[in-house]
Amino acid sequence: MEAPSTRRLFIALDLPAAEKARVQAAVGPLRERLAVKWVRDESWHLTLVFLGDTAAERVPELSALLDRVCASHPPVSLALRGAGTFGGGKPRVLWLGVEGDLAPARALQAELQAALRVKPEHDGWTPHLTLARAKSFRGDPALAEAARALNGFSSGAFALPAVTLFETRGGRYVPLHLAPLAQRPVPV
Repeated sequence: MEAPSTRRLFIALDLPAAEKARVQAAVGPLRERLAVKWVRDESWHLTLVFLGDTAAERVPELSALLDRVCASHPPVSLALRGAGTFGGGKPRVLWLGVEGDLAPARALQAELQAALRVKPEHDGWTPHLTLARAKSFRGDPALAEAARALNGFSSGAFALPAVTLFETRGGRYVPLHLAPLAQRPVPV
């Protein structure tokens, strides 16, 4: 009997091209100086829910659930500001911070997580844009240097009108389904 095929899936807010260009302009000079694992520009996103290895036949069901949940949430307006690292004294991940309509974004993330019955990876959702990772599990001080260099970064506000179901395929993120958020505010 053949094993069912699986896909490595996650749900995210994809950054607009103009914001990716702003981030690229800020990160570009650092890429030339620092030997860390940089995330590809086209892969920048704000993860809402990580699903992991999922049966391929579940994609239509997940897409329908995404459509249903997103239809009751208005678009969010966010901004990227400041930088930091995860890993304490041994920085392992470089990120840009996220601010703006965080309450509606958190409500969307929480409802998706509950509807999908996915247990949270961490205590609470911490929206961030991952830029780079250390090559060693011991961390890399170069990431802290990069965070200091990017600490004054600010993108300005941008609208995110949809949520995307992505598949990780060969190191790239492939969109499988785009679920628009409600076009007008949802009455409370």
